[in-house]
Amino acid sequence: MNGSEQLALDDSNKEKAERGLRVLLVDDDGDLLETLEPILEAEGFRVHTSPTVRDATRALSEREFDVVVTDLALGATGGLAFCESIARTRPELPVVVLTGYRDAKGAAIRLGARRVLTKPIAIGTLVEALREVTQSGR
Repeated sequence: MNGSEQLALDDSNKEKAERGLRVLLVDDDGDLLETLEPILEAEGFRVHTSPTVRDATRALSEREFDVVVTDLALGATGGLAFCESIARTRPELPVVVLTGYRDAKGAAIRLGARRVLTKPIAIGTLVEALREVTQSGR
């Protein structure tokens, strides 16, 4: 097997391993959830959406996820408190934060986020971040 055949095989195996990653997508913007869910599913992710921290917390207690994607601006509880809660209770679970606030990156990282992406987010960037944080945790 030559190098390019091996590289293609490695890429194929990597893609298969990434397929089916369970994503908890948390955002109070219903339009964003409705937009991202089918796009991420088309990329091979299994997506569960939650519009509130309460719903997301319930989902985390009832199911297993490989990664959480959350907005920072999430009603009274807020995404930062949610990140902190996940870091405290499930430190192995990677969190990707989406935010419209460029200056929130440091706070989100300090509270356990593995990646912080600024809205509006390019789908390719989000997919890459999901794959990156889940690969590094395996």
